[in-house]
Amino acid sequence: MTQGAPVIAGVPNTGITGSTTINSVTSGPAGTIPPAALMVTNATGIGVEGNSGFSAIKSIAAGVLGSSTAGPGVFGSTSRTFGTSAAGVEGFHPSGTGVFGHSPDGFGVMGFGGGTFSAGVVGQSDMGVGVIALGGTGVGVFAAGEQAQLQLSPGVFPGAPTSGNHERGELWLDSNGDLFLCKAGGTPGTWKLIA
Repeated sequence: MTQGAPVIAGVPNTGITGSTTINSVTSGPAGTIPPAALMVTNATGIGVEGNSGFSAIKSIAAGVLGSSTAGPGVFGSTSRTFGTSAAGVEGFHPSGTGVFGHSPDGFGVMGFGGGTFSAGVVGQSDMGVGVIALGGTGVGVFAAGEQAQLQLSPGVFPGAPTSGNHERGELWLDSNGDLFLCKAGGTPGTWKLIA
């Protein structure tokens, strides 16, 4: 496939130099999702599959929007074993949500880590909440594990926090292994030793 040649469906397309780009320059009505630059529909298989040594699928605006009636909306897999490049699906937003999953009757986000030191889902925020779980009329967070259902990383100092703004319901495990519950929000809040 030479540079500038049309993309041919049903056969491998190999670009010799540069990238093949598909751009959507139009915008939809206010309050609606703008038109997609590329939309692929497959009733019985995979809509889009990307394979790359670095980044298979990349988008600047709405990241990746995946919808499915009989399987995962977005599926990512990797064989790498180092750094952030080892993520099957990685989402980044400088001021919003990196990955958002919603399911009316299933799993909004499901992750699987097969290694001893792997994690199914990792959430990180520089200034906010690493992971938010909303259960609606059900359960917000369900945790199960043969070693333990839940683990808190100990803090760097003994006792309850004495500075910073805290909200009612926060839990703090200090450096001695004592567990505190924030009973009332404030600076630093009202804390009670519970275990």
